[in-house]
Amino acid sequence: MKITSKRMVETEIVEDYICNKCGDPCNNLGLLNEIIRGGYDSVVFSDQDYYEFSLCEKCLSEIFATFKHPAYQYNTLDPHS
Repeated sequence: MKITSKRMVETEIVEDYICNKCGDPCNNLGLLNEIIRGGYDSVVFSDQDYYEFSLCEKCLSEIFATFKHPAYQYNTLDPHS
């Protein structure tokens, strides 16, 4: 036999992110919200240190433009792209 009760539970909802690069709201569009972990042989990032950041579409595009080799791009909705 089960004894039950009803309760109201508060839930935290993310309404927006702030771009770590420019400081503007990301408006949840074109957003990169990422967690990066330092690797075992990394010289720059300590092993097992995590870095969480958000980038807006504009700043991410600016960063991509600095790449010597373009980022690999694919569309998950089109497996042939």
